[in-house]
Amino acid sequence: RGARPSSRGAFLFQGGGAVPRDEFERTFDRLESFLQSVQEGKKQKGKESNAPMFMAGGAAPTLADCVWVPFLERFAVQVPLLHPAEAGGKEALCPRSDRWPLLCAWYDA
Repeated sequence: RGARPSSRGAFLFQGGGAVPRDEFERTFDRLESFLQSVQEGKKQKGKESNAPMFMAGGAAPTLADCVWVPFLERFAVQVPLLHPAEAGGKEALCPRSDRWPLLCAWYDA
């Protein structure tokens, strides 16, 4: 008996293999850019906050954060397993890395 298909599998696999490393990197880069634009929007509205939440919720999680939690928490575990450290010093791909500081802060919140 096979395992139940995962609706999230489409975000991790394509064409019989893992989504390529560079595609995950571009996605995390776009997410980091989005979080940066949210921070800038808060500053423009006089609601300066270092809270890493998706919307203007201040330090409290918003509905958008709640929707993203299951995906991003799974990615934090599954992506490093799909794209482990490589010979030549390339580290495992992890959305909690210093490469994406706002995303990392979101995880820590």
